[in-house]
Amino acid sequence: MGHNTEIIKCLSLGLLLALPGKGFAVSGFSFEAGFDHPVVRWIDTLPTDVERRLRLNAQRDVMMTLGKQLDAQLRDEGLHPFIEFRTQGRDLGLAKGSGELGQTIEFWLAGKRIYGFGIKAVPLPSTDQNISLAGNIPALDQGSAELALQRLADWPDKEASLAVARDNLQPGSGREDDNGNLIASVSEPVFFATGANLVPAWRFELTVGSMPYEAISDGHEIFRFSPRFFDATQASANIYSASKTAGTLKNVYFSITDGQNNLQNNYFTTAMAYPTQTRGTVLVGKFDFPADTAQFREANLFGHASEHLDYLLAQGYKWTSSNPITVRVSECLEDTCNCKAGSTCSDKSNAYYAPMDSQYKTPSIRVAEGDGLSLKDLHFDSGVVSHELGHHVVFSAITTYSKNTEALQLHEGLADFFVMMRSGSPCLGSGICPSGALSICYTNQCLRTAENDLLYGSAEFLAAADHQKGQLISGLLWDIKLSGVDSGDLVKIVLGAIDLLPQAANFGDFTNAIQNSDRILFNSTHQGTIEQKILGRRLNESLASAGAGLPTDSTTKRKSSGNLFGCTVMANPPIFPPQGESAAGPMQMGIYVHAPAGIPIHAANDSGIDISLALLLAIPLLVGVRFLAKRLQS
Repeated sequence: MGHNTEIIKCLSLGLLLALPGKGFAVSGFSFEAGFDHPVVRWIDTLPTDVERRLRLNAQRDVMMTLGKQLDAQLRDEGLHPFIEFRTQGRDLGLAKGSGELGQTIEFWLAGKRIYGFGIKAVPLPSTDQNISLAGNIPALDQGSAELALQRLADWPDKEASLAVARDNLQPGSGREDDNGNLIASVSEPVFFATGANLVPAWRFELTVGSMPYEAISDGHEIFRFSPRFFDATQASANIYSASKTAGTLKNVYFSITDGQNNLQNNYFTTAMAYPTQTRGTVLVGKFDFPADTAQFREANLFGHASEHLDYLLAQGYKWTSSNPITVRVSECLEDTCNCKAGSTCSDKSNAYYAPMDSQYKTPSIRVAEGDGLSLKDLHFDSGVVSHELGHHVVFSAITTYSKNTEALQLHEGLADFFVMMRSGSPCLGSGICPSGALSICYTNQCLRTAENDLLYGSAEFLAAADHQKGQLISGLLWDIKLSGVDSGDLVKIVLGAIDLLPQAANFGDFTNAIQNSDRILFNSTHQGTIEQKILGRRLNESLASAGAGLPTDSTTKRKSSGNLFGCTVMANPPIFPPQGESAAGPMQMGIYVHAPAGIPIHAANDSGIDISLALLLAIPLLVGVRFLAKRLQS
């Protein structure tokens, strides 16, 4: 009887795998619940019981193709046999010369993307041909994998899921639906990790007012709501040389699109968001405007962005965007501004980078002017728009970020670092700090500074906000510079390190990546200095806290789930997306989980009967009965 039971289970699992999304109800735990005020819990990372983070250098097996080796390595690290992974080749090279063809990997179950997981695989140049693996994989036990497959039959309705997202926009933020002004420009069915399971949900990219957001929800709950822009409290033809405070003017030189008489080229274009104002227009290509005009502000932003890009290109950065960045010159961040003169106003003292602006169908940088109390003159300080351009560089790798996560803190610290390297100063935003008690600057002269004593895990670090925590990364890199590493070489190492980062990178990933980047680009010339400064900032603890060993060590092996119920289950090979299509998606870390208070999601099973097993057993029996009935009729 035991042997027959194993065969029935195998047949049942086979049917589940072969019939994804078909209309048979197998969950048994569906419920209807309405709630006005969901309980909100903040989760800094994915649940540890469904996430396994990898950061290791695996030895290359020359007898196997890269795809087969990656399959074997990930299965050995605990990737469940039901889960397929899809790889996409990517020519690495934020720093020219880093040169290897890498692989970005995402994970899928029965044709649905498992949201929030991804691996970056990069061959390393060495005699033993190691492969660097970094990122996270879904680590499911057998019960969770089967439950996820059963849920395929009861996928939530897309419109109902969108309605839940609309009704629960970022609880506690004060944002409203804006009288229905919400656009879902992208929708995608995904599995979302919560607790020890994967749940069916929909991912939406939304525009609320003029701001882009991402939401993950089903018909009952909103699991995540987060901005798809980088909100930064900082903010450049004849323009200010560095800032209005410095006072000196200079001419900057850049190309504009042939036949255009506006500030526009392959990299940047401008949009004016000042009441009654239009973009600056010239006839002879000389964008000189009076200092009290909105067009002078526009020229400053465009000119300083162009200068910073020229600097990065000179260090070996490769422009990878198909569209120019729209630089939005704003009185306030919102289209309308209710700020009162003489009062602080966050809408007026801010700037942000958005990877995709739905209005212009391009990435965008939007800079307000400053309220004069918390921050001032954001349009005129070169560090503001340059910092936002830094986010564009980092977003080529780190696409998953949210509040209170190291992914976001890396974004901020690295964007600061590029500005500091170009200026040669550890001070960011010296021209935007007003005098007075209401200033939000870190010091009297600097919005942020790399000359700091932050240590990973210290009380000061733990108490800091995301932008301030990013100073740990800029501080680390500034320490390396002060130890004698050439600034140009250091920028190249950091650009190369960004290439090696997974989509939801943390500090441990980055400290490992800069060592591997130095290995790739400079034959580990700076290894001793880099390791010393990592230890000095206690960032070696970020490696240990993520469950990984030293950069060259493999993580502890997880027991692989191979044979299921005595059945031989073939692992899914990597699937390459069709030519021209991408398997990549947006973001993950930092999750809003809204749980309806007091409402059980799972019904009690007091009888002790294994409901999932009973349902699995029923499927082949029903198929058999139907087959016999047809034979009798014939």
